[in-house]
Amino acid sequence: MPEPLSQRDLLLKCHGVVMVIAWLGCAGSGILLARYYKETWTDGECCGEAQWFLWHRFLMFLVWAGTIAGVVLIVLHTGGWPYSLAFVMTNPHPVLGLATLVLTFIQPLMALCRPTPVSPLRSSTEILF
Repeated sequence: MPEPLSQRDLLLKCHGVVMVIAWLGCAGSGILLARYYKETWTDGECCGEAQWFLWHRFLMFLVWAGTIAGVVLIVLHTGGWPYSLAFVMTNPHPVLGLATLVLTFIQPLMALCRPTPVSPLRSSTEILF
């Protein structure tokens, strides 16, 4: 009979599950919507927005929320930042996770700064955003 999971093991496994769902499921689906459905899924508008954009924004919000939840779970699991420089040099996962968290907060701010599709400034920001 398998041993029951301890709370610490459960937090670690939940971290993995939440991050896989957020990044492989939600981010992947949101990117595919933006890439392949932007030109075709435009006829069903809701609140003045195209359906593809509503779903894209919702899925990207789930990525943002899932990333925060995943980081909270792993911080609860580890009790903070117990990593030495030697550990990080051999396993960069914690540093990459924090970089991902920071970029997850920056991306929506960049989207807020982006001009509307009909703005004459839109083409000049395509390179930046």
